[in-house]
Amino acid sequence: MKVIVGEGIVDESREKLYKMARKRNFPDFIRAYRKYADHQEATTKMHHWIGIQMLAAVCERRLWFPRGYYRLFPNLYTFIIAPSGYKKSTAANTGMGLLRQIPDIRMMADRLTGAALSQDMSENHTTFVYNGNDIKQAALFGYASELSACLSDVHGPVIEYLTHFYDCSPSDSRTPYVYKTKNSEPLRIFGPCLNLLGCSTPEWLVSKCLTEDHMEGGFTSRVIFVVENTPPVKCIPFPEVDTVREKFGLKLVEDLKQIFSLVGKFDISRKARNFYTRWYGENKKAVHVDRLDPRFSGYYARKPETIIKLAMIASVSRGDSLMLEKKDFLRALAWLKTVEGSMLEAFSGAGRNESARLTRDIYDAIRASGKGLDHVKLLRRFWRDAPGGGKDIGIILSDLEGMHMIVRKVRGEGPVVYAVRPGAPKL
Repeated sequence: MKVIVGEGIVDESREKLYKMARKRNFPDFIRAYRKYADHQEATTKMHHWIGIQMLAAVCERRLWFPRGYYRLFPNLYTFIIAPSGYKKSTAANTGMGLLRQIPDIRMMADRLTGAALSQDMSENHTTFVYNGNDIKQAALFGYASELSACLSDVHGPVIEYLTHFYDCSPSDSRTPYVYKTKNSEPLRIFGPCLNLLGCSTPEWLVSKCLTEDHMEGGFTSRVIFVVENTPPVKCIPFPEVDTVREKFGLKLVEDLKQIFSLVGKFDISRKARNFYTRWYGENKKAVHVDRLDPRFSGYYARKPETIIKLAMIASVSRGDSLMLEKKDFLRALAWLKTVEGSMLEAFSGAGRNESARLTRDIYDAIRASGKGLDHVKLLRRFWRDAPGGGKDIGIILSDLEGMHMIVRKVRGEGPVVYAVRPGAPKL
C-alpha cells in the first residue's frame, strides 16, 4: 500500500503506516458528519447518504479494489428524492460547503450534455503517484440541487456518457477513452471517474428520470435513490452555525483531506472474503429465482459491486488501513437496506403505461383512508388527472380489483366504497 505523506510517497508495512499517518479527528467520518449536520430540519437519512457521497468524491480513482481483469472504484451516483419543503437541497448544500474547501476536487458544469461532460473530463486531468509511477485520472464531482435543471438533456446522449463514466472505463488509465466529435479533434480522456449527487422531487423522478428506456439501458441500476417519505420532524426557524459547530466543520474538512491523500488498493480480510462469498451466492440465487419485478433486475444484478463500493467507503470512514473487514460489508448491507424499500416505491410509477402514476396515486389514497373511499370522492379528487375523466378512473379501479389490490363494497343505498384488500402490498 502507498500513502502520500507531504510531497513524497512512502512504501511501508501497514503497522508503520498507522504510526506515520496523521491521527484522524474523528473515529468515524460519517457518524461525525451526521452529528455536524443535525442542527437543521432535514432528516438523518439524507445527511447519512450525503456523507457517504462526500467520501466517494474524495476517493476518486486513487483508491480501488482489484476485481481480476479490472479495478473497482468507490465512485457513486446518489439522488436524494423528496417532496418540496423537505430541505433536501439545504442538506446537500451543507455537505457541499465542506467538500468545496478541498481545492483539488474538480466540480463539473451545472447543466449536462454529452459533449460538455466529455469536455470537462478531458480538461481536468490530474496525476498521482503509485508504485513510483505517475497515474493519470480525470475525476469530476457533479452536484445538482435540482436534477431537472442539471439533466435537462437527459433524453439523449448524456445518459450514455453518465453510464460509461460511472464504470470508470477503461480501468487502465494508460488507455484513453476517446470521445469523437463531428467538427473537432477527438477528445482523449485518461482515467475517467465521475461522482454525482443530485436532488429532486418524486414528480420529476417518475416523469423525467425513470423512463422504461433508462431502466432497461442500465442507467438507473447505477444510481442509489434515497427516497425520503418522512417529513421533517424538527422545527428550527433560525438555524445557526455557532463557533463550536464551525470548528467541528473545520475538523471534518481536515479528515476529508487526510482521506483524499490516500492512494492504493484495498485488501480484504479472510472473514470478510468468506462472508461476501456466502452472501454473493445467496444474492445470485435470489436474483434469478425470485425476481419480483423485472424493472429491478439491473439493480439487483449490480448490487454485489455496489456492496463492495460501499464497503470501501465504510472502511475509509473509520480509518486509513485500506483493509475491508466483515464489519464493512455488514455496514454496507445495512446502508442499502435503509433505501431499498422506498426505492421500489419510487420506481412503481415508471413504465410504459402512462396511467401508472395515477393508478399508484389512487391506490395510495384508498390505502391512506383506512376504511375506504367512496366512488364519488375518488372522482372529485382525481378527475383532473385523468385524460378521459371518470371513464379512465373506472378502468383503473377495475384493474386494481383485478390485481386483488382493492375490494368494492356497497353499503345499502349509499355509494360504492373501495377499500384495500387485506394483505395487499404497496404499489
